[in-house]
Amino acid sequence: LKPVEGVERALRRSRLPRSIASNSSKARVAQSLRLTGLESFFEGRITSYEETPRGKPAPDVYVLAAERAGVAPTSCLAVEDSVAGVTSALRAGFRVLGFTGTYHDRADQAWRLSEAGCETIIAHMDALDEAIAGFAR
Repeated sequence: LKPVEGVERALRRSRLPRSIASNSSKARVAQSLRLTGLESFFEGRITSYEETPRGKPAPDVYVLAAERAGVAPTSCLAVEDSVAGVTSALRAGFRVLGFTGTYHDRADQAWRLSEAGCETIIAHMDALDEAIAGFAR
């Protein structure tokens, strides 16, 4: 298991609070963060579908993640790579940035994420800062 190219640089540059809202088990997410050396960027802030009545595409996991962070969902931005995740985040009231960097056919996934409601889509984590700044305008 390796981190997505550019994600560590993007996380180091960002000073924004962050959390994970996942359809994977909490144990799997924690193990993935340990193996990739990214756990310090999230400091245990993981919310799993296991902790909510329904997983994605229901909004529950995102609502709980925002609540735990003490932030209103409407003040949050989700970075999502799946249609179910985009749907979940939007239903929770988040704005959503699509990420296609883990897909072989990035154009097709970009279309799918856009159709699901993503405002902006990036293919590489090096574009994250600029994309986040675009949401702040």
